[in-house]
Amino acid sequence: MKYFRLFLWIIGLTVIFSCTTNNVANAQGMDFRILASGSYGGISTKSHQLVSDENTYKKISAELYKNVFPAPSLVYSPDKSYIFITFGQKNSGGLDYEITKVTSSGNKIQVYLKSLHKNVKSGEMNVTMAIANPYIIIEINKTQSKEVELIQE
Repeated sequence: MKYFRLFLWIIGLTVIFSCTTNNVANAQGMDFRILASGSYGGISTKSHQLVSDENTYKKISAELYKNVFPAPSLVYSPDKSYIFITFGQKNSGGLDYEITKVTSSGNKIQVYLKSLHKNVKSGEMNVTMAIANPYIIIEINKTQSKEVELIQE
């Protein structure tokens, strides 16, 4: 039981300290901000969703951080829309994603992303070999768009 609690603390701290916030201004697209990202979210399915209301925002955030104690405090703004991206269950902590730009076309938001693979075998980086549920939360200006398209670069 002692080791299990230690394990939960380590996972919780890893999730908290792996969250980042970045502001990005796009010359070719929309301004966006990475509100949070990490490897150990609570959603194990692959999905992406555009959220513009507070109830849905709180519901998805609670699901995403259901295994994190204490859960990070992400503040909803009625002037913003949010894109929640989950990448499904992965078997390595050595996988990361980068959002390169966000654009709008008609009734659709396009999110351009790159997969970044850390080279574990060559010793470039030590990573935790674990079951990971990577995620990214993107904040954009309020939009009337209803659909999100992910574009791999």
